[in-house]
Amino acid sequence: MCRFLLLPLLFISISANAQWFSRLTLETDAYGIGNIDRSKITQIYIDETGLNENLALLPYIQKIRLRLYDLGFSISRTKSSAKFILKFDVFTSEPIIKARESSYTLRGEEQTIERKNSEGETETITIKGEDRSIPIIEEDIYFEKVMRMKLYQRNNNRLIWQAESVIENKIDSHANYAHLLVYEPLRYFLKTTPTHPVKNAYGRRHRRIIAEMFSVPKY
Repeated sequence: MCRFLLLPLLFISISANAQWFSRLTLETDAYGIGNIDRSKITQIYIDETGLNENLALLPYIQKIRLRLYDLGFSISRTKSSAKFILKFDVFTSEPIIKARESSYTLRGEEQTIERKNSEGETETITIKGEDRSIPIIEEDIYFEKVMRMKLYQRNNNRLIWQAESVIENKIDSHANYAHLLVYEPLRYFLKTTPTHPVKNAYGRRHRRIIAEMFSVPKY
């Protein structure tokens, strides 16, 4: 009985490990004006303009506020009292199709023929058909989730910092990954990424840890 149980348990273990070690890669590109005095970046207002048309942006607004608060920045509740304005946009790309070429070999069939030779004896002849290679084109369809942020100085509308993060989601176009799309660009808040873009891969364990950072509001 134990032998029969081992095989399904093995498949469950392999499946669980595959999910545990699955990784999501984010590409982040950020630019700052340079020599920013961090202490002077205060009273940041998160622009909520798009919320009137898309309530799906609410989790992003909440997470941006929480993350900036955790980083030590003060948040302004009204635009009139703000010194800086952070604008952002989140969207899902149109389906992206990638084609992969492969081939399938169709084996030729064998046919056996019996015939009599000139001496009246029966002989067997085997005829083998030729193998044929059939080209196959397979398509992968996936989506990109994109988040863009821009920080402006309110009194003169000067652009101080901007960032874009992109995550590929090959299965579900409605997945948001809001915690990752907020966490990743704000790692470089007010900074310029060392390369353009920076690529960071997050395993399931790291995604869970980051998600827990946003689970309890602190403001």
